Amino acid sequence: MRSAKFCLREIPRHIEQHTFITKEERVDMQRVITRIRLICLVVLLVSWLPNAVGGQDDKPTIVEKAKTISSISGTTWAGKGFKGRFITFHFKEYGILHYKTPEAEYTNGTWKQYDNAVFAETNKHYTDLLGIISGNTMKGTGWNQHGDEWEWEYSKQDK
Repeated sequence: MRSAKFCLREIPRHIEQHTFITKEERVDMQRVITRIRLICLVVLLVSWLPNAVGGQDDKPTIVEKAKTISSISGTTWAGKGFKGRFITFHFKEYGILHYKTPEAEYTNGTWKQYDNAVFAETNKHYTDLLGIISGNTMKGTGWNQHGDEWEWEYSKQDK
């Protein structure tokens, strides 16, 4: 464990002891050290994960469960949103969100999917949406910068 201790604790002390480096170089080195610490943490988690979630008692592992939920990339969903207004969302590749209301259409949103949970934002977080996918239905909560909150439900549309 000596190497892990050195990796996580002693490197910053060695940097502080060297006065021949500039403050900017010290900040850059701290960033590198932070990345090294994150890599160490990821390596530890990856080595621990198979034992922690390995399908005991015929339960699916996290990886197997994630495979059962399809990505919404390339799909279109529509329904009533804020104030009962009809809206259509097209979840494009690379997290780009295109949406259309009866008045206009925009491509200034982003989205992320975590298993069956979806987070989307429009217009630099003017509106945020958080929902859960269940089959061909996505339900959730929305909120905006004015403090409004609402429930919404969208249905998956055929191409």
